Amino acid sequence: MIQQEKYRIWELQQTGFGYKKIAKLLNLNEDTVKSYMRRTSKKEPPKLVCEECGCLLYTSPSPRD
Repeated sequence: MIQQEKYRIWELQQTGFGYKKIAKLLNLNEDTVKSYMRRTSKKEPPKLVCEECGCLLYTSPSPRD
């Protein structure tokens, strides 16, 4: 899952969307969305830039995809 997807999950959850709806909108597995939200803080958005250098964070796609 890339950083932009993580941010979008957080954003949609903050606006009241459920796991199932978020998964459908982002074309992700519902269990993926659930486990991500359980593992992360629901109050703070995921970081999209490096705190030290300010560069945009990028997560390469999984080789399993």
